[in-house]
Amino acid sequence: LDGELGDGVRKVLWQPGDEIGVNPDYGNTYEISKFTADISSLSETAEFKGGACLWERYKAFYPYQEETLRDSMNYFIFNLPTEQKYVRNTFDPKAAPMTATAAYGETFQFRNLCGVLALQLKGEETVKSITFKAIGEDGSLYFVAGDFEVNPSVEGDPEIRLHGNGRQFVKLICESPVELDSEIATAFYFVLP
Repeated sequence: LDGELGDGVRKVLWQPGDEIGVNPDYGNTYEISKFTADISSLSETAEFKGGACLWERYKAFYPYQEETLRDSMNYFIFNLPTEQKYVRNTFDPKAAPMTATAAYGETFQFRNLCGVLALQLKGEETVKSITFKAIGEDGSLYFVAGDFEVNPSVEGDPEIRLHGNGRQFVKLICESPVELDSEIATAFYFVLP
């Protein structure tokens, strides 16, 4: 992420080694090719290297995962994990899905599929993990993780829908405990549908 947290708007940056999946936009194909960002530092734009068959239109998704599927209705199915990794000053890149479509020779304009919740904590405690649950006014829990599907061809902002079994929590795990400061807030980022 780039920019200050204060205004609530931050840019998502590409990093060296980021991988996207590219799929020809025709029929019922499961052919997904991996492309890798060819950049040396964080950037708003990136050129990706890889190879795919020539076609008129393409669909793409980030992050590239071999287990991402495309079903017969032309939807990508991706997993929003119940366990996300704490990364200082940003979110877990493996948990932040994006999609794009483009005609041959055009540039992909990726769109985020989820939101990011920044939880800012102060204190003298040490954080090893934080669990998020979305609880409605009536006490019911909402699905915030699991398998979701999206049709990237839809005009406007793509919508995601639960596909199969969902989970009602997301756990942010700190690989090394994070010590809080009593005066300066530490931000913990959850990717949520």
